[in-house]
Order: sequence, then C-alpha cells, then structure tokens
Amino acid sequence: MRTSLLLLLCSTVAWSAPKPPRATPVEKAPEVEKPSAEEKSKQAKARGDAAMDAGRPADALLAYTEAASFSPSPALHYNRARAYEKLQQFPQALEFIERFEAEADAALKAKVPKLGELISTYRGKTSRLFIELSAEGVEVRLGERIIGISPLPQPVVVNAGPAEALSVVSEKYFPLSQQLALPGGADVHVKVPLASKVTQSVLRVSSPQVGAVVTVDEAKEGGNVPFDAVVEPGNHRVQVRLAGYLPALTSVLVQAGELRLVEVALKPELRLFERWYFWAALGAVVAAGVAVAVAWSIEQPVRPGTLNLGEPPIAPSALPRFSF
Repeated sequence: MRTSLLLLLCSTVAWSAPKPPRATPVEKAPEVEKPSAEEKSKQAKARGDAAMDAGRPADALLAYTEAASFSPSPALHYNRARAYEKLQQFPQALEFIERFEAEADAALKAKVPKLGELISTYRGKTSRLFIELSAEGVEVRLGERIIGISPLPQPVVVNAGPAEALSVVSEKYFPLSQQLALPGGADVHVKVPLASKVTQSVLRVSSPQVGAVVTVDEAKEGGNVPFDAVVEPGNHRVQVRLAGYLPALTSVLVQAGELRLVEVALKPELRLFERWYFWAALGAVVAAGVAVAVAWSIEQPVRPGTLNLGEPPIAPSALPRFSF
C-alpha cells in the first residue's frame, strides 16, 4: 500500500512540474560590409593630404605609407616624395620621385608640371657616397647618423651640405674619422683605412685652426683637421699647414695598438706692416711719396662722370610647387 502511494505521488509531481519555455531563435545581426583595400587606401591618403595642408609632413608620410600598403599607386610615390622634401630628407625624396617617374603613366605625369626640374632639384641637394672598406661588419657613421654596416650598398645617397665626419666603429679596428665635403649633385669616392688594434697605431691630429691641412711622414696626400692617419709603430713626422700661418712640424712616437692624440696650434704669419724692414723702407721714401701724391692731385683735372654699377643681379626664381 505504501509503495503504491509513493509511486502515485512521484507520478503526480512529475506530471505537474512546469515545462521549460522554448528558446526563441536569435536573429543574426546584418553583416556590415567591410571597406575594400582601395577604400582604405583612399581614406589614408585623405588623412595624409590633410596633414600636409596643416604643415605636419611627418604625419602625412605615415598616412601615405599606410595608403600604399593597402593599394600601391605611383601617385603615392609622388606624395611621399613631397613629404620627405618638407622633412629635408632629400635622398628619400629623390628615391620616390624617381620611382614615380619610372612607374607613372603619361596621363599621371602630365599632372606634375616640370617633373624633370623637380628631380634635378632633389639631385642637387644630395651627394652620392662610394665608400670602400676592406672588412665586413664595420659600422659606418656620417656625423651622428649610422648609414650602414659594411659591405655597404653603392652608392649611399646622403643630404648635401657642410662637411661632416665619416667614421667607422668596430671591436677589431680603431674608430677612425675623416671630414668629408658633401657638394650637391656630386659623387664622392672615399677609401676608409682600417687600423688593427693589435698590430697598428693611429695618429689623430687636431688644431684650433679650422681647415688646417695635415700630412704624416711627408706623404703626398693628407687631410683637414681633425685627421686620422694609420701608421706602423715607431717615430713619425707630422706637419700642419694653413695659409696665413707658419707651418708646424713635430715628431711623434707611437706604440702598437695606441691611439695617439696630437694637437698642433699654428702661429699666424706677421703681416707686411708688422715686419721691421717694412717701416725702415717706408721711412726712407715717405717725404717723396707725399710730394708725388700732392702733385698728382693738383695736376690732374677733375673730370665729371658716372659710376656704372651695372644692372642688379636677377634673383633666382622660386622653386615651383607641385600638387595633384
């Protein structure tokens, strides 16, 4: 009896238990169409144009580079060239304007008036360095900038401008330095000597007189101060010369593995009126000189005339600005 009541109770509870509600199907959100690579490129280029107009070429360059990653276009070569121009980075500006010239069709080139003049302008603001090094893995710097690790590409294109120090850095060799002139539109060939820290020595000659020329051991070629000379251990003759100064000659003894610093101050030459014999000779003729001068001024009639200074120089025309 008890068993029957228990079964009946369980059946009643099971029958009366509420059924769970049916799940309502979830509607899928409509898919948003993603912009194409071409559209992304246009958007990035628009940001770059806005940055250029606002005078922010660095931001513009980032945007143009992003645009090119989505959809490469010769027009973006031109845009990047102009951004690099504003940043005064003319080697990169030249690289991209030459790529534009090589890849753009005739219709696109027609939108850039005087393209050839623009390329010539960029080339005139760069120098091409042909650097010869006899070892690999040597760090090469121009001023404070690292331009590569040997072997270097030939040529290395850099901004033209005032002379800068070309230097090398390596664990095996002395850190040599050499001043380089960087004329615009020119090729500069330089052979960088390497001095072993084990078997050779280096003489580094400097002078307070800027532009002084150094020669070591009466070599035919030297260089401007500061000048590094790779030498063998032993005694060496160092000569320093500069127009308007007395030449200086000294002897320096160096040991293997030594970097020897030598500073040579030059004494100025005495000017003509500072020499004793100039005043002695002048005193002998001063009276006659005055008489001749007075006679000349009296005997010569004054003639009217005009001083022709010539036409004023023509100011160079400003470089054209291009955009499209």
